[in-house]
Amino acid sequence: MKTKTKTFMVTKEWLQEKEACEEGQIWFTSHKFKSVFSIITGLIKDKKFQWAVWLITKLFTHKQNVLFSCFSAKLSLIYFEKVYPADNRPRLAIEAAINWVNNPTAENQSAAESARSAAWSAAESAWSAAWSAAWSAAYKKILKYGIKLLKESK
Repeated sequence: MKTKTKTFMVTKEWLQEKEACEEGQIWFTSHKFKSVFSIITGLIKDKKFQWAVWLITKLFTHKQNVLFSCFSAKLSLIYFEKVYPADNRPRLAIEAAINWVNNPTAENQSAAESARSAAWSAAESAWSAAWSAAWSAAYKKILKYGIKLLKESK
C-alpha cells in the first residue's frame, strides 16, 4: 500500500500496528503533531534519529526504501573501501539496486538480489569500519534524503 504523505496522519493505533516500541509510542502521544513531516522534524530535534529512520521507512514504498538504503549505504562505502579497497561487491550491489529501481525488470531484480547477497557477506566483515563513522552527522544526511523522497511522493 502506497502511503499518501500529504493526507496521511500517524496515529497511536498506526504505531501499534507497525509495532513501534512502547517508548516511541509514549513520545508520540506526548506531542501534538499536525503532519508526518512535523513528527520527523520533532524526532530529529530530539536526536531520535533511529526512530525517524524507522518512521520514514514505514511510510515508503518498496522502491523508496531501496533508494533510501542505497543512499545510506553510499555514505558508509568510503569506510568499507578504506579497509577493503579491492572489494567492490557493496558498490556493485548499490549500483544493481539503483538499476532495478530505474528499470524494474525481472533480470535487473535477479542481478540486484545476487549483488545484495554478495555485498551482505562483504559488509558483515567490515561492519565496524562503517559503524565507527560519525553517525549523528550521517543520520542527518540520511533523514534529509528520506524527507525529500517522501515529499516527492505527494
